[in-house]
Amino acid sequence: MKKKWSSRKKLFAFTGALFVVVIVIGWMITAYLRDQAFRGIASESEADTMMLAIYLSSEFSKIEGSVKSLSGSPAIAPVLLSPVSKNLKNANLALDRYNSAMGASVSYLMDARGIVIASTNRLDPDSFVGRSYSFRPYFTKAIKGMPCRYFALGITSGTRGFYASHPVKSPAGKVIGVVVMKKDLDETALLMRKFHNCFLISPEGIVFLSSRPELLYRSLWPVREDVRKALIASEQFGIRPFQALHSKELVNGEIVDFLDQNYLVNRKTIDREGWSVVFLASTGPIQIYKTIGIMITLSLCLLISIFTVVNYLTQKSRQVIKERERRYRTLFNGANDAILIIKDGRYVDCNDLTLKMFGCTREQIIGKYPDEFSPSLQPDGRSSLEEAREKIRLAMTGEPQFFEWKHRRQDGSLFDAEVSLNSIPVNGDILIQAFVRDITERKRLENEIKALSITDPLTGLYNRRGFLTLSEQQMKIADRKKQGLLLLFADLDEMKWINDNLGHEKGDDALIETASVLRQVFRQSDIIARIGGDEFAILAMGDKTLEGVLIDRLQELIKERNSLNGRVYRLSLSVGAAWSDPQNPQTIDSLMSRADQAMYDEKRKKKG
Repeated sequence: MKKKWSSRKKLFAFTGALFVVVIVIGWMITAYLRDQAFRGIASESEADTMMLAIYLSSEFSKIEGSVKSLSGSPAIAPVLLSPVSKNLKNANLALDRYNSAMGASVSYLMDARGIVIASTNRLDPDSFVGRSYSFRPYFTKAIKGMPCRYFALGITSGTRGFYASHPVKSPAGKVIGVVVMKKDLDETALLMRKFHNCFLISPEGIVFLSSRPELLYRSLWPVREDVRKALIASEQFGIRPFQALHSKELVNGEIVDFLDQNYLVNRKTIDREGWSVVFLASTGPIQIYKTIGIMITLSLCLLISIFTVVNYLTQKSRQVIKERERRYRTLFNGANDAILIIKDGRYVDCNDLTLKMFGCTREQIIGKYPDEFSPSLQPDGRSSLEEAREKIRLAMTGEPQFFEWKHRRQDGSLFDAEVSLNSIPVNGDILIQAFVRDITERKRLENEIKALSITDPLTGLYNRRGFLTLSEQQMKIADRKKQGLLLLFADLDEMKWINDNLGHEKGDDALIETASVLRQVFRQSDIIARIGGDEFAILAMGDKTLEGVLIDRLQELIKERNSLNGRVYRLSLSVGAAWSDPQNPQTIDSLMSRADQAMYDEKRKKKG
């Protein structure tokens, strides 16, 4: 009996020990499965959040870069300083060109009062021209000299949009207006519907874009009364009560009860104003895995069940990683800009457009430094190596960089680009994300516009603006070389008689012929311009004896022209000259005044 009782005690002890082992192992397995489920949800949600945040930041940065470039266009500031028809036409053409290039919905220019004076929708029934948007933050900030980004419903159109504004400065550096570019967000809203419980929210928590349209313009957490009143007054999101969906602000990484379900919050800020992307990942799989762990614990096939579940979770995790990588690569390679990832100063990844833009293979760019795809010096004389290191250093500290850069392709050819650098924290490392856009064509157009702005369209000579601009440069060169300058003023005699008796077409012919004569007489290095209706100016570098030589040569060539048969008018120029001594240099205004007076003295002598 005693022996039998001892065996029972051993059996009870063994059974109890086995229960303890099974319970401990079951608890460990359940905790492991729960943690795996949580990590999988967190990892996938974080990847989706990062992917969408990168995409949105890229799109918004491109709009900001374009509006900054537009603010410096030579066609924008003149209309704010002198709103004449010609300047307004040039400004509208510049707005149309940039708006089309960026696929924006509307671009417009406001004066210092906030009144729209030029817009790409100027011909539409709901044109912005004449409207005041001085109450919008994108105006109030930019007019103080600070670029601004702003999300809001359009006051006129009622559509959701991203607004980027930039101050327009006069040549003296004074802010004289604001240029704005709006990007409709309808396509972005459609993209977000591919995800579940995904939101773009304002710093106050207002839902601006959502995968669930019924939640638009509601607040994810309660909004203070003073903030609510300010938002309604600004009409940023229309006039709404902003009903709260949760009792407190959503914090990244916490699990919350949202609309009667538990979700893991993944929230990433996309700009300095506090706008952020929010993903709510369902925690349902966590409970499922806990139940599986309990069932495995109670199952006799403990080892087989553990192996099956672990193997299942491993395979599922691999599939999740592959799908996440596939999504990332699709978005990465589908971008409209070259995208490069920099780690420790070297390129570690790039999209397909990068290889096409730089004319190289992936092996030729990965592991290289940025300055290896740049000339040794940038156009302003800066060292590409030192400047690239400085830009990367600033981006590493969290300060986004946006700048123009001269790049070199694999074949040695150069191209202009806009570059945006942003830091990205990944698994404890700080990576640099570089967006590169080829702006060669835009630079070419800007140079053409600049050339047109300083050229007289009838004669092909410089106009007054071009003459004054180039003369200032020529005077600096003459001062540095200690050489004299000769300024000649020439007026076409009997211009009124030609127009009145032969017609303005012959008058234009006389001006064109005069320009041809001046080109034959003067050197290519001399600055020749038509500065008025029938007035011409020439600035030449040399000594004082140059005056007689040039005027004699001019009059001799005019005499030859007039001796040709079949002429219906006679060319005659009254010429005045002024010379600047290198030991006592004078301003261009002083020289022009003296030469002009000398020219009129010559004209009076002819009449007398």
